[in-house]
Amino acid sequence: MLIRSRFATNTLYLVISHGLGAILSFLLAAMIGRSLGESGLGYYASALAWVFPISLLADFGISTLIVRDAAQSPERGAALVRLGVWLRWALAGGLMVALALAALLLESDPTSRQVIWLAMPLVLIQPLYSTYSAIFRAQQRMGLIAVLHLGMLGSQVVLTAVTLLNSASIQWVMVINTVTSGVQMAVAWWLYRQCCGNIKASEPDVKATLEAAAPFALAAFLGALQLRLNVLMLDLLAPAAVVGVYAAAARFVDLGTLLARAVYDALYPALSAEQKDEKRNRTFYQAVGLLILGSVGLAVVFTIGATWLISLVYGGAFSGADDVLAWAGWALLPNILKNVRIVYWYARGQEAFTNWVYGISIGIQIVLGLLLIPTMGALGAVLAGAIADSISALLLWLHQER
Repeated sequence: MLIRSRFATNTLYLVISHGLGAILSFLLAAMIGRSLGESGLGYYASALAWVFPISLLADFGISTLIVRDAAQSPERGAALVRLGVWLRWALAGGLMVALALAALLLESDPTSRQVIWLAMPLVLIQPLYSTYSAIFRAQQRMGLIAVLHLGMLGSQVVLTAVTLLNSASIQWVMVINTVTSGVQMAVAWWLYRQCCGNIKASEPDVKATLEAAAPFALAAFLGALQLRLNVLMLDLLAPAAVVGVYAAAARFVDLGTLLARAVYDALYPALSAEQKDEKRNRTFYQAVGLLILGSVGLAVVFTIGATWLISLVYGGAFSGADDVLAWAGWALLPNILKNVRIVYWYARGQEAFTNWVYGISIGIQIVLGLLLIPTMGALGAVLAGAIADSISALLLWLHQER
């Protein structure tokens, strides 16, 4: 039975962690929205949408490669960690300069530029944290991952609440986000040193490792870009208040995406370590069934309770977000069907194929976004993403392994 397997135990840890994390992220967004309004929440969401894809470029796919390789060989994982740390420092500086210039050239709002600049250290911090935590994922120590995740979010919520009660600006909110993420990274480094710092391993071939990681790097960047693409396009095509409306609805849907990510995080090392096709496929389809059931359930809840939920959490200023929430709830299903199949192909060494799918999907989403956002606003962004995800899911599920 699923509940008796190690995969089920790890999934339970991560579901609890991501569920509580979604609640804390939700509280954070609600505090920002109520204290700083639609525009404040819009600035916050836009800055993170800029930073997240860039941080994955700095990661260069090494973290994903570590999980798969370290699940089979601890020595290989330790060697990849050392290479990964060096690579982050080498890439992050240039990427942060590029991000600063991009914000200067593309953002006309001075507040938006300032918030992005304050978030720039995350381009280094997030990949470093992913490097150390990848070892814990490979070891399937999901309880430790949960503690690190919830500790960072909990401190962030508390400090943000205190700051907003003292009438702080959105700039101070972003400073807290960056600092708490830095502390989380430092703790992960210390824990890694305790458990794995003495592992002896030969240095990996840098060229071969980078070639192996490159498809993961591209896939991670394209996936993150598509995840944040709606916010980025709204940021460029609509006022900050419209971005805030989208972000308000998205925070509810994030509950579903975070719970689904818990399943992905447990599923990936389980599929990577399993050599028998029958057992691998059984685990995979159990996860798919769980994800579909949860996705449809959330969509029904959001459809029925959208108006009440938006009013309860954000107040009347966000009344336009209720229709966005109802549609976004149903858009979660094709997104989950796409992502769970990507996890499967990652474990099977087919990550290069997923990049083609990502590229097609992003192109479709950009075209649809340009057509729908100017007339439909945040709802147009949701529909563009849902159609792109549906096409992606279809391509991924029709693909046959060679």
